[in-house]
Amino acid sequence: MRYIIQPGQATMSRQPPSQLAEAADPLTDTAKSAMSHNSPSISQSPTPPSQSLPSGANAAPLISSSVVETLDRSLAQWQAQITLAYSQAAAQELAEQLQLVALLNDSLQQREARLDAQRQALEQASANMLQQQSRTQRQRRAIAQTMRAQRAEWMLERELLRQKADELTQPTRMPHVDAPRPDGTSEANDSTYLKLELQEVRAELSRTQQDLQETTLLLQELEQSQTTQLIERNELSDAPHRYSPTDSEARVAELEARLMSAEQELSDLKDQNFDLASQVAKHQVLSSGHSPHINFDASTLSWEERKQLFLRQLEDESAENDCNGSTADAEQAATERLEMKKVIQATQVEIDRRDAEIAELQSIIQQQSDTRQGVAIGAAAFAQAFDNDEIIQQERQKLIEIQHQWEEKLRQAEIDVSLERAKLARERTQLEQELASTPREKTVNETSPMEGRTRKWLEHLGLREENRNAT
Repeated sequence: MRYIIQPGQATMSRQPPSQLAEAADPLTDTAKSAMSHNSPSISQSPTPPSQSLPSGANAAPLISSSVVETLDRSLAQWQAQITLAYSQAAAQELAEQLQLVALLNDSLQQREARLDAQRQALEQASANMLQQQSRTQRQRRAIAQTMRAQRAEWMLERELLRQKADELTQPTRMPHVDAPRPDGTSEANDSTYLKLELQEVRAELSRTQQDLQETTLLLQELEQSQTTQLIERNELSDAPHRYSPTDSEARVAELEARLMSAEQELSDLKDQNFDLASQVAKHQVLSSGHSPHINFDASTLSWEERKQLFLRQLEDESAENDCNGSTADAEQAATERLEMKKVIQATQVEIDRRDAEIAELQSIIQQQSDTRQGVAIGAAAFAQAFDNDEIIQQERQKLIEIQHQWEEKLRQAEIDVSLERAKLARERTQLEQELASTPREKTVNETSPMEGRTRKWLEHLGLREENRNAT
């Protein structure tokens, strides 16, 4: 008889050899027991040799049928065990795969969250860059308008000053000839007018210099803003190098070590304070002769409570010494109290300083842990995004070109202002010379008014005194 295993049960090769051997052991043991159980019946038969053939022929089918039944049961058990082991292995593998899928899903969600945060940060940085660009453009337009307006004002003022100078430097003044005044009031008016003109020219020159200074300040502010932008970009690009994970971990480890040492020192100081306070209390109890009911257990009283108890005890001791003791004992007790108060105050100052240092170290560690996770990655992403963005590169190039243009305009404006300053200086010199010559003419006219007028008429008509004397 042949036994065929179904296709659904043909996966027993996946099980380890040990399980197959364990599953096959009951079959072997059952067959052996069946053979041993049936074999005595054959060997103990009292039939003669002539009758052994029929009995052997009848016993063979019985033995084979029992062996077959035993094999069938063992094979069924074996198949059930194989199926159970396979189903358990498949269930375990499926659970592991589901757990792996859940882990991958969580990792994917975390990466998506980080990418969303980075995208939002990039959008915020782009918005800030656009705002900075718009502010720079507005400043550039305002500076250009201011420069154009100032240039137009300078040109107009220069023309006005030139016209006034031409009017003032005419060789003859017909009104003075037509209506001469013997008292010399016209010359005084001219002198006053020239002085006023000189003051106006000086005020105009000061205003021009102020405008130039304001323009220079605006250009300096523009250059400073551009420099600040470049510095920020460099900081963003250098942030990954500054905030490298290795340096951050080393810094955090160092800060944690310092924090642990500070906490250890603080605990030592508290123990020393407690021992010192206990010794002081015992000393004062022995010196006073009575035992106050004060518990100095560190587990029940805090440092503030112990300090208040010590101070209260010192005050009580001082009051008792003042009432009962002599002056020397009172002074000695007061000195000891002062020393103890100083020790307590110094200890309190040291404890406060240690607490502040511990708080500072904890805040630094927290900041380092926060920046190590966010700043290094975010700064590297920002710098790479800024460097790879074509629009930002174009804007950088435009800013550099605009800076060169404004530098050229500033140099040209300085040259123009220098030329205007030289012209104003020459005009001022001419006005001062005219002002200096006006008093001399006034004195000449006051000495001989008729002679001066006659001489002016003769000079105007082309008849000089020398020609008249010659005739």
